[in-house]
Amino acid sequence: LEQEVLLKTSEVREHCIDTVLALMRAAEYRDEVTGTHVARISRYTTVLCRQLQLDREFREQIFYASPMHDIGKLAIPDRILTKAGRLDEPEWDVMKTHTSPNRWAMTLLQRRELPCWVRTTRRV
Repeated sequence: LEQEVLLKTSEVREHCIDTVLALMRAAEYRDEVTGTHVARISRYTTVLCRQLQLDREFREQIFYASPMHDIGKLAIPDRILTKAGRLDEPEWDVMKTHTSPNRWAMTLLQRRELPCWVRTTRRV
């Protein structure tokens, strides 16, 4: 039974990781700058965690959680997200809302037992 629980736990973890990676790809498809930014953030946060001598499990959690900080940009209209040049004030106000869908999604997820990387996302 213990082996079966470990196997199922591993499968759930892999599905969670696949979901994060799919969201990263969606962000990249939508806006290449955001896509490459979230990939860099994963690498940078992992390096920082290593420099802080945080344990391997936490570094892995940060690696998968950190890209989620910008996932709300999927809800930003293309005319703003991909605009060449500076955003005007109303456009910037819309861009600043990109964190709101994250809070909404995390509020929904609070009702369930969360994978460690989601709990980490809420703390970061």
